[in-house]
Amino acid sequence: MIIKYNSSTYNLSNENGDLEIIQNNDTYLYKANHRNIYQMELKYENILIKIESKINDILIIFVILQYIFKVNTIKDLSKLKWNFSQWKITIKTTGKKTSDHAKILNYLLNNIENFNKPLKINDLEKNVTLNDKRGWVGERPREIYYKYGFPYFTPSTLKTLKNGERLFECPFPICNINPIRKAICINNNLLNKCFTCGIKEGEKNLFGKICKFEKGHLEPHILSKNNLARKQCKWCNTFYKDKIIWDIKTYKPKFNIYAILRDTSKNILIKELKKLGFSPEDLK
Repeated sequence: MIIKYNSSTYNLSNENGDLEIIQNNDTYLYKANHRNIYQMELKYENILIKIESKINDILIIFVILQYIFKVNTIKDLSKLKWNFSQWKITIKTTGKKTSDHAKILNYLLNNIENFNKPLKINDLEKNVTLNDKRGWVGERPREIYYKYGFPYFTPSTLKTLKNGERLFECPFPICNINPIRKAICINNNLLNKCFTCGIKEGEKNLFGKICKFEKGHLEPHILSKNNLARKQCKWCNTFYKDKIIWDIKTYKPKFNIYAILRDTSKNILIKELKKLGFSPEDLK
């Protein structure tokens, strides 16, 4: 069976395409290739959708679900009446550590009692420990919004939320996606360069990778403001994280000492502190 899709109706990054699905009664299976790492399932009442893919292709579940319920868009799908007591989504990985995206989605998509209710960051940290040391205040949870389109909001994107609160509206990817964090800001003079290292788009970095721009925020965690965003290569955007706040006028960095110490290994910290004259007893 072939399901044709396009980015307007199915909230995917590809403009147009089709999915080859194996259907057996109410069971639907999509296998991307023979070296699949991710195994994803949706069980809803008598429906079972299974995805096997090399990457986290969870949005394909909703493509198939949309086909089953014969609606035109993902938003139409979200407006149907759902019995969430019969709803269960599972994401598993084989041969590797479970990614933060998988951990976050496994929790949020099944937290049926708290859909569209404010969530406390402290509670999220207790319920799900992420690989990223920044935890639920870091970048991985926010990527659920712009990379996959799920309505996960912070105080920056939903003004009714208080500091320390998050909101997951519903388990459907109803938001517009920007999966590769395409840099859309154009209000600076460094249009074709990474604003931190100066590499140009298409050039190779020190690791031999072709430069691709992402939207780097001058002030981390402040989103949806293009005047606070610049084009930044993927390496710099990943490396700097929230360690640096960039002055919007001078581009000079202000260092976030807490973030730097947080991501530094214990052995390196002890070594450097000893250079400053601290004894082993002082470090206990």
